[in-house]
Amino acid sequence: MSPLSNTIVNNTAADTTAQDTQSETSIMLGTGGVVLSSFNDSGSYTGSNNHFTGTSRSTDNGGSWTDQGTLLNSANGDAGDPVFARSAATGTVILATLGFSNADSLPIFRSTDNGATWLAPVNAAASPTGGSHDKEWVAADNFGGAGNGNFYMFWRYFGSFAGF
Repeated sequence: MSPLSNTIVNNTAADTTAQDTQSETSIMLGTGGVVLSSFNDSGSYTGSNNHFTGTSRSTDNGGSWTDQGTLLNSANGDAGDPVFARSAATGTVILATLGFSNADSLPIFRSTDNGATWLAPVNAAASPTGGSHDKEWVAADNFGGAGNGNFYMFWRYFGSFAGF
C-alpha cells in the first residue's frame, strides 16, 4: 500500500463558528479496512449541551472519513481526552472520555460493529470523595489466557483522598 496523504478526518463544513478546534486525537485500527479517530471537538459544544468529543470513521484504510458528529446524550456527557481499545477476541471497541457535567466520571462508550454505532455510556469511575479524573487510558487484553478479552482502565485522580 502506498502512503496516504494528510487526510482530514472531521467535517470542515461544520466548522462555521469560532469553535472549530480539534485536538488530543486518538486513532485505532479496526478490521476490514476500518480506522476510527476521536478528538476533542470544540464545535460539538453548542453552549446548551454537554459534548466536547468528536468521532470519525473510515472504511477504506483512512483514505476518506465520515464525521460521526457527537456521541450519545448522557447525564455526564463527554469532555474529550478520548482513547480507544479493541478486543481482538470479541471485536468490541470501547471509547473512554472525560465526564463533562461531572468531573469525577469517566464515560465509556461501547461499539460492537467496528465503530459504526456507539451504545449509551457507562461510568467507569466514580470517586468516593469528589475531586476530578484526568488522562484516562484504556487497554484490552489481547493475549491468550484467563484475562483475554478483558478491558482495563487507568486514570489520574485529582482530589483529597490520598492513595486513591
